[in-house]
Amino acid sequence: MKIISKYVLHEFIKLVLLSIITLIILYVVISFFENIDEFIMNHVPPSLCVRFYLFMLPRIFFEMAPYSILLATFVCISSLSQHSELTAMRACGIPLLSITTPILFVSLFVTLIAIVSNEFITPFTNQKANYIQNVLVRKGKPRSIIQENKIWYHSKNGTLWNIEYLSPKTRTLKGIHIYFYESGNSLSMRLDASTAVHDGKDWIFKDAYVRKFNDLNNPESSYFKSAKYRFSEKPEDFFRIERKENEMSMRHIHQYRQKLRNEGLDPTRYDVDFHYKISYPFICIIMALIGIPFSLRSNRAGGIVFSCGLSIIVGFVYYFLFKMFISIGYGGALPPLLSAWGLNIIALAFGFYMLLTIDSSNVSFPFFQKG
Repeated sequence: MKIISKYVLHEFIKLVLLSIITLIILYVVISFFENIDEFIMNHVPPSLCVRFYLFMLPRIFFEMAPYSILLATFVCISSLSQHSELTAMRACGIPLLSITTPILFVSLFVTLIAIVSNEFITPFTNQKANYIQNVLVRKGKPRSIIQENKIWYHSKNGTLWNIEYLSPKTRTLKGIHIYFYESGNSLSMRLDASTAVHDGKDWIFKDAYVRKFNDLNNPESSYFKSAKYRFSEKPEDFFRIERKENEMSMRHIHQYRQKLRNEGLDPTRYDVDFHYKISYPFICIIMALIGIPFSLRSNRAGGIVFSCGLSIIVGFVYYFLFKMFISIGYGGALPPLLSAWGLNIIALAFGFYMLLTIDSSNVSFPFFQKG
């Protein structure tokens, strides 16, 4: 490796580490002050707060990694330009692409770390963090268990629900088995149905089988094409316990979406989540590609402080657009692959174009020019 490449690599790694640590600290501090009222009201001990944020660290790293690369790129290039080091390198005939190759390699390395950690570490730590927040902090009862892609829900009156699939989009339950218990934990009735829809007051079950066990030797069994029952549970009670994508690895999401597809159910949301698991870390490379030419141009209008401010604006705009594409994909207006990768592909092409034409006088941005 050339001496210049080693120098750029060394400087950029230091800035990436500093950016990651800074953004993580800012995230934790802001989150802590947002939740401090809840911690005080529920008498949460400091040790539990520390455990909560320790379990949150892998998730925070995953979310902040692209923007730490963007910030480090802006600061690194601006610093080299401000001290005329970049000018000297280019005066010696070294192409800009060769100078910035270490930045792209570090961005790729951070991308791989984010993908691996999000696959093997983050799902476990997210479950722990959610348990601390929802049960130990908010004093909620863990009445639901997700096991083998099925939801078991224990209602307040002792009724046990087993649900194979939830559809928040259509507010429908599929593959429902409900067990009714009397005093002494004896099973009194069982309700099995293919689907269930809530009409605002009652639950309407389709293709329902009702079995009553008043006489264990001769249980009663009835079939109803449509049956109406009233329960205290509302659709929101079940939808809020549906496993979130940040608690599932890519393997589990892939298995679950294949299961839904084989059963003729809509796997769109999980298709989007599957592609999101890779497309979001890939933003690290895109932030480097965009950050290099933007920082070169912004350095003409200001310095490192201006570059830091511009990186925040660019990161915020990109994050907003990316989440908008994901939301559109959840709604089914865009194919899952396009919703997760569409913006990245556009930004990747734009970044390469900017990087390769940085010396062209035909490419200019008025807001980077003085006067």
